[in-house]
Amino acid sequence: MLFVILLLLILLFTGQWIAFTLGSIATLCFLALGGKEVMVPMIYFGKIVNFHFLAMPLFILMGEIFLLSGIGTEIFDKLYSAFRRIKLKGGLLYVLIIGNAFFGAISGSSIAAIGALGPSIVPELNRKGYKKGISLGTLTTAGILAVMIPPSSGLIFYGIIAEQSISKLFIATIISGILLTIFLILTVWIWIKLDPTTIISESTGVKEQEITSNLWLFMKDVFSLWPFALLALVVLGSIYTGICTATESAAIGVVGTIFISILKRKFSWELIWKSFLQTVNVTGIMGLLIGGAMAFSYVFTNFGLASLLNDYLNSLPGPSWCKMLQIIGIYFILGLFMDPPAMTILTVPLFLPFVISLGYDPIWFGIVQTICCEIGVLTPPVGANLYMTQAVTGEDLSLIVKGTIPYWITCLIFTIFWSFSHN
Repeated sequence: MLFVILLLLILLFTGQWIAFTLGSIATLCFLALGGKEVMVPMIYFGKIVNFHFLAMPLFILMGEIFLLSGIGTEIFDKLYSAFRRIKLKGGLLYVLIIGNAFFGAISGSSIAAIGALGPSIVPELNRKGYKKGISLGTLTTAGILAVMIPPSSGLIFYGIIAEQSISKLFIATIISGILLTIFLILTVWIWIKLDPTTIISESTGVKEQEITSNLWLFMKDVFSLWPFALLALVVLGSIYTGICTATESAAIGVVGTIFISILKRKFSWELIWKSFLQTVNVTGIMGLLIGGAMAFSYVFTNFGLASLLNDYLNSLPGPSWCKMLQIIGIYFILGLFMDPPAMTILTVPLFLPFVISLGYDPIWFGIVQTICCEIGVLTPPVGANLYMTQAVTGEDLSLIVKGTIPYWITCLIFTIFWSFSHN
C-alpha cells in the first residue's frame, strides 16, 4: 500500500500525465495480483463505452461549433449593445459576467468562454477607461460560470466517476449557478462603490427623455438573443422535465447549434469537420483520464487503501459539517498544484464514500467539489484561467492575479455558504 502511494506521488511530481500515471499504477497492481491484468481494459471500456459518457463529446461538439463559427461572440455583442443603451456604470463588467453565464448554458468550458470573449471585450474595456485590474479579474473569474451552469463538462466528469445521474447533477446546479452569478455581480457593484476610480472615463449621464428610447432598444437587443435562449431552454428544459436524459438533450443541442449556424449563415462543412476533430481530441483525453481514474479507484478500494483513508477522515475533529469544511480546505490546497480534472479524478473516489457516510448527498457533494475545483483555476501557480487570460490579452500575470483576488474571496464565501445549505 505504501509502495502504491509513493509511486503515485513520484509520478505526479515528476510531471507525468495523470492518465498515464493512474493507468500504469493500476496495471502494475493487477499484474501483482497474478493474471488479472485483463481487468484494466475491461474497466476502461466499461466506463467509456456507455450511454452516459456520450453526453460529454456531444456537449463538447456543441460548444466547439459555437466557438469555431464565431456565433458565441454574438452573445456578448448583443448583450454589450443592450447594456450600452441604459448607460449603467460598470455595464461592460456586468455584460462580461452575464455573457459568460449565457455562454455556459451552451458550452460548459471556462477556457472556451475566456477564449471566445476575451479578445473582443478587453480592448473595449481599456478604451472605456476601466482599470486593468478589475477588467482582467472579471474576465478570468466569470469564466468559471461556464462550468457552474449546465451543461457542465466538470459535472459530467464527476457524474461518470461517481456513478451519479448527470441529469440530476444538471438540475441541482441550476440554482447554484444562478446564485454564483449574482454573487459575482454584487462583487462588481461593491468594488465600484468602494473604489469609483476603477472606471476612469466611462460616461454614466443620460437625459430623462432618452431613457424610454434606450429601454426599448435594450429590450430589442436582448430579444435578438432568442435563438440562443430557446436552445438553452430546450436543452435544459428537456432534462429538468425528465423528457430526455443528459445524453439525449446533448444530441438535441448539437442539432440546434447546427440549425442556429445555418440561421446565422455561419454553417460550412469545414466548420463541422474542425469541430469534430477538436471534439475527438478532447474526448480521447477525457476517456483516458476517466478510465485511468476508475482503474486506480478499483485498486485503491481492493488494496484496503480506501478503508485506511476513511479511518483517517473519521478521526478528524469536530462534527460532520466541520469535517466537510476540512475536506473543502484540502481541495483549496490541491488547487494550488492541480487542474480540475486531476483533482476530480484523485479525490472523488477517495472522498465520496466518506462524505456519504457523514450523511451528505452525493449530488450535493458533486456541486461542492466542482465549485472547489473551479476556485483552483483562479489560484496560482497552476490556475488555468489565469494563463488563458494572459494568453488572450498579453497582460502581466501578476496584474491578472491581483484582479482576481476580490472574486476569489467571493467564491470562497459562496463555497462556505453553499456547504451550509445542506443543513
